[in-house]
Amino acid sequence: MNEKNKAVEAYVTTCLSLSGKVKKDGTNPHFKSGYATLESVLDTILPFCHENDLVPMQEIIGCDNGIAVQTTLYHSSGDFLKLEAMPIPVDKQNAHGVVSASTYGRRVSLMAHFGLAPSDDDGNSAVAAPPKPDEEAVEVLTDAANQGLEAFRSAWKGLAASKRKTITPELQAEFKAITESVKDDAE
Repeated sequence: MNEKNKAVEAYVTTCLSLSGKVKKDGTNPHFKSGYATLESVLDTILPFCHENDLVPMQEIIGCDNGIAVQTTLYHSSGDFLKLEAMPIPVDKQNAHGVVSASTYGRRVSLMAHFGLAPSDDDGNSAVAAPPKPDEEAVEVLTDAANQGLEAFRSAWKGLAASKRKTITPELQAEFKAITESVKDDAE
């Protein structure tokens, strides 16, 4: 008979107890955005962890591009659960860069592992702004969608990949609705 790992049970219970939100209590001066500090993340998860006899420990490990954050949850029974290590690149190869990446990695790792909602944070530099929809492509696809699904598919295939990438999921949903309404009108 397999014995249950009490750390796994407590982890699941803790995740289910959390609201999924972390208070944004920090401001990134470079991006002028709010983010949840490590202190805020710990303030959110630790009461639930302690209530379920869990203690999260985080180890910083060197890796190819920088560091990785290894989170292990220890249960009062002696059981433990080692969570997936999260690699974080270190931009500045000095003490400040390593500490900054470590703090960022610790809070992002905890938020990810405990299912907490990500907030605007200092990771903004890693994410490029989504491209604006190409106006010509939108016009071509709208005209084709109004002619039906086959015309839309043909127009889509005729677009350059770079133009297809600019079509947002919202626009795709609009095109789908148009082609479906054309199909309904034909029936």
